Amino acid sequence: MVEFAEQYAHPSYKWIGKKRIVRNMQNWSISNFPGGIGFAFYNYSDKKALKVLLKVYREDDTCELYLTDTYYCGEFGNNWQKWQTHRLPLFPYESCHGNITYITFSYIIHKDGISIPSYQEYKFATKEDFERGWVNDDDFHDPYYKRENRYRTYELSHEVLQQSIERINKEYRDLPLYPVFTRGDINSPFHPVNEIHKHIGWVIDRKRRDPNGRHYIAMAVYDPDNKNIAEHLIYAKESGVDVECIADWSSVSSMNCSENIAMLRRAGIDVYGVVRNTPCEPSEGIASMHTKIIIFDDEIVHSSSYNLHFHLWGRNWENGIIYNSKDFGLIYLNIYHAIRGGVIQGLHIEPQWRYN
Repeated sequence: MVEFAEQYAHPSYKWIGKKRIVRNMQNWSISNFPGGIGFAFYNYSDKKALKVLLKVYREDDTCELYLTDTYYCGEFGNNWQKWQTHRLPLFPYESCHGNITYITFSYIIHKDGISIPSYQEYKFATKEDFERGWVNDDDFHDPYYKRENRYRTYELSHEVLQQSIERINKEYRDLPLYPVFTRGDINSPFHPVNEIHKHIGWVIDRKRRDPNGRHYIAMAVYDPDNKNIAEHLIYAKESGVDVECIADWSSVSSMNCSENIAMLRRAGIDVYGVVRNTPCEPSEGIASMHTKIIIFDDEIVHSSSYNLHFHLWGRNWENGIIYNSKDFGLIYLNIYHAIRGGVIQGLHIEPQWRYN
């Protein structure tokens, strides 16, 4: 029997607050609204989680995607708990894609070591709701907005991952990697942007030689704002490669109205913003997702300290490691799938192992 999250959790209330004006990276004055969603969540375990995927539809038919966590905040009774999120990046007007038309959401729960998606998407708000300043709690199930949720999360096999970590520590004589450690010269042939382009091209070539197979590029980088890389990823997408990008919400929302990010969305590439701090609340810090990894077809991984705009190169010392190993690819893919909402697989590690 296929389970869906609605068997254990359902949306219960929502709200938007008073509009405030904030400054974005381009020094625009933009409109931001506080807001949140509450759920009734059945208390089936002390080890559970509920995550929200917010979908922001814009006038140019693009969709912004944001992933955020919820937290326990009370009891409804009869073993049903109150969980909510107030960390929603709500910028209904100014953006590279025009005003919003409407916003929906789906959700994911963690139960018994796996992630379970909601069957439906639900209405959060329309542009008109923001203009009048409030939302209705009784329109979650408005049939115009309610549709099947197609977002899926994944867990890798614990057994396969454990075999990979043991193989690395017991069978690898040397680690299959090479480092990048430099203050940076964007014109140098050793600049990592050249390695990124080389490996995008490598995946495209593999797809051409294996047109019926799945080939992919999975990117989780705090700030992926780079015109040349965006254009190359779009070319990969057009060549049949699956391309997905995850970033910090502030780098891919109206807080950074970048045409480089916008062109990815217009090309049909999903760009997810991870939200773990309250948008536009400086007291909660500036970063929600500071991971910087790129995975190419399971086999090549870039793990680094640099963002793709490289604007600090020449001032900051930056470092990176490029792995060429399916075992390392799977270990990083475990992390990647956890960022996008899956359950991370814990691995057994012996302290005396060589490469912990």
